[in-house]
Parts: sequence; C-alpha cells; structure tokens
Amino acid sequence: DNNKPGSDNSDVKTDIKVSVLVDERVPETGLVDSTEDIINAVLTEDEAKQAEDGVKVDIALTVKDKSSNLTEDEKKLINSNIKDNQAAGCILDIQLQKIIGSQKSDVYELNSAINIKIKLNADLINNDSSKTRKYSVIRIHNGESENIPVDYNANDNTITFETDRFSTYAIVYKDIIKNTEDNN
Repeated sequence: DNNKPGSDNSDVKTDIKVSVLVDERVPETGLVDSTEDIINAVLTEDEAKQAEDGVKVDIALTVKDKSSNLTEDEKKLINSNIKDNQAAGCILDIQLQKIIGSQKSDVYELNSAINIKIKLNADLINNDSSKTRKYSVIRIHNGESENIPVDYNANDNTITFETDRFSTYAIVYKDIIKNTEDNN
C-alpha cells in the first residue's frame, strides 16, 4: 500500500499529458517517441523542473488540413520544391502547443527532433503494382522550404519522419515504374 502520506517520495508524481488532435479531413497522425523523449524535446529545463514539482503539463500536437488556406508564398515554396513527376498529396498544418500550469504557448522549434507518423489516406496509396511510390515531405518554416526524407511502411501505409520545427508540411509522392531486372 503506497498511498500512505509521506511514502511517495520515491515516485515523483508528474502530471504530463501528450495528446494528438487531428481534424476530420486529415490523415491519422501520431507521435512515435516515448513521452519522456517528447518532453525532453519540447520543454525547457525550467519547465521540466516545474513539471517535476507537480505542475500540470499538457503537450498537444494539432494537425489541420491546410490545402485550402495556403498563402501564395507557401504555394510557391511547395511548388518550387516539387521535383519532376512529383505530386503533392496533402498539405498539413502541424502545430505543437504546450500548456505549463495555465501558461499556453505555441512551440515552433524543439530542443531535439521527434518522430511523427502519418497514416496515409486511401487516395495517397499506390494501387498500381507496376509502379513504386516514393514519398517525401516538404516542410515550410519561416519562409523556407526543405525536403524531409520519410520512412514508408507498406504494411500499414504509414510514413514516419523526424522534425524539430512545426509549421506547414506537404506530403509529396512520385511513382516510379518498376523495372523487372532492377530492384531499386
């Protein structure tokens, strides 16, 4: 019976919740890393100390569909990063927020990268067995765009990528015709 007063000093009661909030039109999205890794990536040292002192901490990843409200700049950045034969599959606004006690703030850059896993909607999955579909993600952050490699898992149709910044993400793909002799 560990509920006696004074016997809980061995076990710090941290109250930390990590959640993912996804819009209905958006592919299912999740965080892969352990809560501890996510906390280390998101919280400052000071905030981590507060959490250890029992301050309630909420970390929320919010994923919204962004395809209908892209700025002209974002459209240009995405288009300039789309290579030959690539198509943009869906455009997501991925945000991270933290609430420490009652202080809510948006987190745009992390201490270290975390892994995000997105289950691809049916319209993003290749059903043509003569082709291989290669996915990647274009991240737009502070007016700059870059391509981020992804791991595609054909068993559950998910892509996983690592990021330490939060903003606009475009999932892009390219179909490559399979060559029988060549297995790349």
